[in-house]
Amino acid sequence: MKQLLKVLILGLSIVAITAATRILKPVAGKLNQSFRHESAPSVTSDGLNMFYIRLNPNKKGAVAREDWDLYMSTLKNGKWVGGRPIRGLNSDKYEGYPSVTANGKTLYYSSNAYSTDGDKDIYVSYYKKGKWSKPKKLGEAINIEGLDEIGASISPNGRILVFTARDRDDCIGETDIYISYRSKNGKWLPAKNLGRYINSKGAETAPYIAADGKTLYFSSNKRGGFGKQDIYKSVLTRGTWSRPRNLGSAINTRGHDIGISIPASGETFFTSASIKGNGYDIYTGKLPLSARPLKVVLLKANIYDKKNKKKIKATVLLEDLDSGKNLDRINYLPSEGETVINLTEGTAYAITVQAHGYFVFTDNFNLKRTGKYRQENRSYYLTPIKKGEIAEVKNIFFASGSARLSSISRKALVRVAKLLRSNQKLKLEIQGHTDNIGNKEYNQKLSQNRAKMVYQFLTKLGINKSQLSFVGYGSSKPKVENTSRINKAKNRRIEFLVKNF
Repeated sequence: MKQLLKVLILGLSIVAITAATRILKPVAGKLNQSFRHESAPSVTSDGLNMFYIRLNPNKKGAVAREDWDLYMSTLKNGKWVGGRPIRGLNSDKYEGYPSVTANGKTLYYSSNAYSTDGDKDIYVSYYKKGKWSKPKKLGEAINIEGLDEIGASISPNGRILVFTARDRDDCIGETDIYISYRSKNGKWLPAKNLGRYINSKGAETAPYIAADGKTLYFSSNKRGGFGKQDIYKSVLTRGTWSRPRNLGSAINTRGHDIGISIPASGETFFTSASIKGNGYDIYTGKLPLSARPLKVVLLKANIYDKKNKKKIKATVLLEDLDSGKNLDRINYLPSEGETVINLTEGTAYAITVQAHGYFVFTDNFNLKRTGKYRQENRSYYLTPIKKGEIAEVKNIFFASGSARLSSISRKALVRVAKLLRSNQKLKLEIQGHTDNIGNKEYNQKLSQNRAKMVYQFLTKLGINKSQLSFVGYGSSKPKVENTSRINKAKNRRIEFLVKNF
């Protein structure tokens, strides 16, 4: 009876797995080719570009040498087109496991093309002026001489790198997953083994960090899977990675399932698997809800000079609006196109844009209740520091009828104080404005008190009083019509007039 039960269970499992393979569909277009292997897809956050690798056999149906090359394809009208090798990066040796940052401008991959003893190392290349830069080998914090480092994945913001390594002193199994963080000075800190929660006595490979920066996916051949190699998921919570969960038969097949890549929308996924028996192909499918990463808002931003409308070099700072914790620092270069930032649900973000010779610009995103994925396209216009120019700092908030500064407002004013300290000749007039609630005399006094509160806060931070003055305009200069609650909030503002520079 027990033997019969085992047979029935095995039979049902095979049926379930077979059905699951039908959920996976080859990607639309001509990316997959007969008698060739396409593997390790990596898509940009917007899901419009894909990096992958291809193994071209020496003769039909045979693989005689390990010559994987890097390829790129673009999504047009629902089909992947233009699959072409990446010039300047491929060799007659091994290039594998590409991983691209959110904006598609920085590419990490593995190669043994420059190794004297044949070991694979992790390299980085940057897309500048229409071509990829000469690959640069990552330092000793990542690569160890004589050992293989493969399957690297870079977080969308370029601050976290996970990769696969073998034969290290602290390896738990055949191959383990390691993690490294980029320090403030841009250097990678020594990589650490992710530990026994993630790594097993088997082989863990092809790690991938999702757009939220907190969800890790990887492949493993450990016991208990659906096939020879399955994809698992783990989530970073309060500094600890959760126990990995098998993504199940909706994604995993009976064979080798290697790698996964998910656009910021979190709805679809791309993976490589050997299903038809003639090599690896790239497949796609709808990601089950339980397998999805945290929701994000995909912010695409360009930064301009407010006067001449030309793009300018700038720095974008991300902070937690509640705690004030610094979350990220992104350099915006006009030559590289728009900057792409993934903002994760559960956090209220303060965004500060700063550039040399310009007034700080602030914005905010409250994603504590994200709802559905969405893409935001923003154009940030920075005011040049010139006599007579007026700039608004958006993250200075006042409740209706109040002159009290919130903690969020104080954080924004710290940026203004820093600007004043670095420019001793800069003199600003703090201008207070209100909505139209209340009579003119009341609003004029309220706006005066708000401007005075900002003045007092900045002088307490050590700013010389000679650099500051303040005035209240009441409701006489509305920014927008006072026709709604949102518009009234916009009119309750502080602006800075450049009196001298």
